[in-house]
Amino acid sequence: MASMNVTAGTNPHAEDLRRIIRGLEVFVGLDFPRLREYYRTHEEDRLCDLTRADGKGMVPCTRDAIRAIVSIADRHIASLANPNDYSISDLAEAIRRRMVRAMIEEDSDEAILVRVLREGTEEIKKTHAERVWKVFRWALWSSVPLRLS
Repeated sequence: MASMNVTAGTNPHAEDLRRIIRGLEVFVGLDFPRLREYYRTHEEDRLCDLTRADGKGMVPCTRDAIRAIVSIADRHIASLANPNDYSISDLAEAIRRRMVRAMIEEDSDEAILVRVLREGTEEIKKTHAERVWKVFRWALWSSVPLRLS
């Protein structure tokens, strides 16, 4: 289970995980009237959510939590062999779908980060192959002059 027992400043991924946890904790215990009031005063958080652990529905979070996920994705892609071949938004979305489940099932903060990055990277590598093929196919067909007879 995720904790806040990470030493601040030691690891940027760990600090971002803390931001995600804080972004989820904002909504713990809010009933509908208090949630509505929160959204009235924090409009920037209205469309921010993470996929529930069971995969059915969403858990609200703050925009800062989403920014932390994008930050994790950005740093991770920069560490890959060919960073320009991958999409930060694709990895961030993959992490967003897996984060809550990993927080519940994993025993440590490091295990959460390892899991979401491993599974997210596996997912984007699958779509990466499709993206490369589509670009190649487009480049091939666009170099052949079109004849209308």
